[in-house]
This record gives sequence, C-alpha cells and structure tokens, in this order.
Amino acid sequence: MTLDDVDFVLLASGLSSRYEDGDKLLAKLSGKPILEYSARLVSQNTKSAKLAILGPDQAERRHIADAHHWTIITNPSPQQGQGSSLAVACQTLSARQNLRPFIVLLADMPFIPNHHLEALILAFKDDVDAVFTEVEGKLMPPALFSHQLTHTFTSLTGDKGAKSALGNDLNLKKVQLDAALAFDIDSAADLEHAHRIVSGIKSQP
Repeated sequence: MTLDDVDFVLLASGLSSRYEDGDKLLAKLSGKPILEYSARLVSQNTKSAKLAILGPDQAERRHIADAHHWTIITNPSPQQGQGSSLAVACQTLSARQNLRPFIVLLADMPFIPNHHLEALILAFKDDVDAVFTEVEGKLMPPALFSHQLTHTFTSLTGDKGAKSALGNDLNLKKVQLDAALAFDIDSAADLEHAHRIVSGIKSQP
C-alpha cells in the first residue's frame, strides 16, 4: 500500500482560542502561514481524496487549502471542537462508493515529514484497525484508520478525538516520531519555539 491507496483528512477548522495574536494557522513560520506546511504535505498530484475541514468564516484558510488542491468541507460548528470536524469528514467519506483507509492530519503541526506518513502506511496491515503516531508514550495524529472506522467516527461530538471512539478490542499499532517533529502550535510562545526548531533543522549538516 502507498500514499495513493489512502485518503486524507486535514482538520483545520479550530478557532485558535489559545493563540494570543489572531489566527494561528495564518501566523508566519519562516515566511509561510502555518497552515501551508500541513496543506502541502500531501502531493497535489495524488489520486487520493484530500478533505480539508474548515469553518464557515475562514476565507484565508480556504484560499491556502484550495491552492494545494484540497477539497474544502465546511464544519458549520467549529466551536464544538476537533471531534465535530472529524465527524464531518467521515460523513463525507462515508457517502463515497468505495471506502478506503484514511490518514488524519492536524493543521497546526508544521513539521510532520512525508516519510512519517509512509511509515504509518508500512505499519498498516489487513488485521490492523489504526496506526497512531507515538511521541514519548503519547498517542496522537497523524493517524491512519481502517475504512471500517469511517462510520464509527461520523457520530463524534465535541472536542473528543478518534481515540475516544475506539474500543479496547481493536488492533492498534504505533509509529514513533521525534517530539520536535510532532510539535503543535497553540500559543504565541509555541510559535517562538517553532522558530527555534526551524533554526535547529537548518543548522543540521
């Protein structure tokens, strides 16, 4: 299985409530909006479905997602949290004739490398229900889910993520990722730290 054999969901409808200076996904990191990093992670030439979940009044985010060939799906109630956005995405996917495994990405994680998505796919086998990213013992996105879970996630509500809907009897796998690459931006202090991460990456031989 390759990246062309899975679909992609980009959760980008958050309200930036913890960010002190406007819309965090439009804040600049090395001259680019934070959203652009996750939006360009998946090739524009892929045959896969690429669903970007956005709020109804996020025109600049829509412009970025559209420029990278994401299909924009509106979450009418982004204030309800991440679970509601994933539910909207899976409601769209469930209407498709052929359900496929899908990878869920968060828009505020600018350092996820493409090879990590490939590692998630390598860990996914026929008997696996989900493959999570593991960082210092914590499971998080990006995560790859079996097509059988599409309908399960359509009823998610609030800020509960996919893990809250998974039973104890499911077969879950984990792929390790360095904490710096899994860094997510919620505050202005986080953005400053992200600039330091970029400086460290550029200084590596």
